[in-house]
Parts: sequence; C-alpha cells; structure tokens
Amino acid sequence: MVIAKERKVNFYSDENGVEPVKDWFKSLRRKKKFVELTKIRTHIERAGKGNFGDHRFLGGNFGELKIDYGPGYRVYFGIDGDEIIILLNGGTKVSQQTDIGEAESRWENYISNKGEGNNHEK
Repeated sequence: MVIAKERKVNFYSDENGVEPVKDWFKSLRRKKKFVELTKIRTHIERAGKGNFGDHRFLGGNFGELKIDYGPGYRVYFGIDGDEIIILLNGGTKVSQQTDIGEAESRWENYISNKGEGNNHEK
C-alpha cells in the first residue's frame, strides 16, 4: 500500500529573484490560456498532496509532471527531502528537451545553494 505524502510546494527563484514558473504562469494569463492554467495549477496542487498523477522522474529527486491537455504541458520539479516540492520550469511537449535542460540546471543550482534562500512559497 502506497501512502501519499503531503509536501509544501515552493517556486524556484534564481539569484536575481526570477521565478521561472511564475513567469510562465503570467505568460499563459497574457495569452488568455485560463483553462490550461487551471489544469496546470490543479496538477501541482494534487502533487503537493501526494498525488503526482502522470509524471516521471528524470534522475534522483528531479522529475516532470505531465498534463495531458492542449500541447502537452509539462512542469519540472525537484523534491527536497520529505517536505518540499520545488517548481523549476514549465513548458510543453514541443520544448521538452530544452525545458528539461533548464530545469536540471536550476535543480543543480538549488541543491548547491540550498539554505541560502533561493526559493519562495507558493
């Protein structure tokens, strides 16, 4: 029996205070992609409650949430211990390889700078 573990969800923030997933959300709002944004946020909220749905781990605690809607949205995340999910990047199936590379770089940066305040609450 698998027990879902609830975790806090935070946004990755770089050294300049840029939060890529929040910026991605803003771009979806500007494009009036409200249904897509709702589906993505719902998937993230469920992951925070321990229900990752369609996802895969790309290495260690670094993975990808798959939202089967529109162009195939993806949200890249890292799990920090038992308590936190860090949202690193978002995109679509079309930009998947580039997005994975960016997210992996952000995850490595997060891990190497852990404890220096490079993430913010949702």
